[in-house]
Amino acid sequence: MEKGVPHSDKGGMANEQSVVLGTGQIDWPAVLKAARKSSIDHYYIEDESKAVEQQVPKSIAYLKSL
Repeated sequence: MEKGVPHSDKGGMANEQSVVLGTGQIDWPAVLKAARKSSIDHYYIEDESKAVEQQVPKSIAYLKSL
């Protein structure tokens, strides 16, 4: 989710607020570090933005850079 967008406990987010991994609010290095300590075997990228074709390759590049 885009930086500066308030969190909601009701769920949902406008697709325009979806951003490339590493550019939003989530601390992905910390999330992935915690995931490595668990029994998670697979990771999936879900991108419902209107710019999915541009964002997913950038998200993959970001993940590979970690």
